[in-house]
Amino acid sequence: MSAAPILSAMAGGALGIAGVVVVSFFLLFHTAMATLLVSALPELWRQWDLTDDEALAPIMRSEALPTVSVVVTGRAGRLWTTATLRTLLALRYPRHEVVLVHDGEASGFLRTLIEHFDLYQVPPAILVSVPTGPVRGYYRSRRHGKLFVIDKPHTGHADDLNAALNASRFPYVLTMDVSTHLEPQALTRLMRPFLLGEPVASVAGTTRVGHGAHATAPQEVVAGVPMRLLDGVQAVEQLRDRIYVRLGWNRFGGRLPDGGTVMLHRREQLLELDGYRTGVADPERDLVRRLRAALRGRLATAVPTLPDAVAWRLAPERLRLVAEHRAMGHRHRIEELLAWRAAPDASAATTGKRAALVLAVLTLAPVMELLGYLLLVVALLRDGPAAPFVALFLLAVPGYAVLLSLWAVAFEWASAGTLRSWRDVARLCVFAVAEQLGYRQRIMWARLRATGAAGVYLSGWRRATRAGHGPSLTCRPDA
Repeated sequence: MSAAPILSAMAGGALGIAGVVVVSFFLLFHTAMATLLVSALPELWRQWDLTDDEALAPIMRSEALPTVSVVVTGRAGRLWTTATLRTLLALRYPRHEVVLVHDGEASGFLRTLIEHFDLYQVPPAILVSVPTGPVRGYYRSRRHGKLFVIDKPHTGHADDLNAALNASRFPYVLTMDVSTHLEPQALTRLMRPFLLGEPVASVAGTTRVGHGAHATAPQEVVAGVPMRLLDGVQAVEQLRDRIYVRLGWNRFGGRLPDGGTVMLHRREQLLELDGYRTGVADPERDLVRRLRAALRGRLATAVPTLPDAVAWRLAPERLRLVAEHRAMGHRHRIEELLAWRAAPDASAATTGKRAALVLAVLTLAPVMELLGYLLLVVALLRDGPAAPFVALFLLAVPGYAVLLSLWAVAFEWASAGTLRSWRDVARLCVFAVAEQLGYRQRIMWARLRATGAAGVYLSGWRRATRAGHGPSLTCRPDA
């Protein structure tokens, strides 16, 4: 008896099993996202009720709202930074201050800020509650009493946040990147959970993708649906993954913030934690995790996300830059979860089985997707488009993903008020389909490589640890 039919049958069986595994994985994965989108509905209803609450309106317009320090960190061009500061100084809020950290060389664009805002140097009369690196100088503005500028060398994002935390005067602190554009009513909207006495530790604001000039131009982000294809695809991705899926996590205590999220904290709680830790990939995520652990059993630990349109940003203009950003974030999340599993502190926000589950999903998702595309090619070559796996894969992966994206677009149209016409809705629907045609595959490949890089990093850490001189997994020297 010839061995060829047996081998062919065995190969067909193996391919069939692999196909079932891939399709089942993505059905479960996308169904979990759909569950979170369903969970977002009560949150949206609640926000609508608050918006229509006539008794709340006078409170939100009151001149006695709590004071807020807006902390601005990060790097951008001098004209962009100047435009961002003007926008923040003009926020519609009774009393707030803007604390900018000029992080860079002494020959940077501090001179431009001095000329535009009539800054003058003041004595370092700052209570250093959190240790930081050296500071070259502190500046105030003669034209805008709300503005305070810290000039310091580059020593990391966490050190910049700590320097601004020391200099902040008000009981609430909002942290944001200089490349983010805040809506005029952003502070009022973000302060709403605190004013209502809700059991929250901090509040996360959503950042949408807008359009406008390049980050080097002296113009602001234009709030609205982008016109370019790559920008629009990222806008849909942001709506689905970082706004409405994240909103669904509010039912489970909230999700840790991603890079670029606008966060509102109580200053006293940050000082109790000794501020932000240096040497971690994302100081904001690390702080929220430690804040939850510190408050557990004493005070509320929820960090809800608000669906209101409070902030906008520009998307990277090249697919290569987008892929690099997604890969870096993917690798940091994997290393972070590995660190939490290895941490001796059992009260960490994500430990044990939860960390293992999320780690497995993050690691397997790009691998499963690549395997699915390989099986798709094999099925097309063997049986043509009529192969059962072809239809199942297209429905479970790109088809289901498009459905989730359209769901998020519907939420945005019904709730946020950012879509001004049916033309905006139609454009986002087109972008939702276009996301699956090349963009998704490029991001998948970037995350696959990042997963491998995280594995190499973990292997090196384990070898060094066995030798007795390994660094802590939570403190990455190259972060």
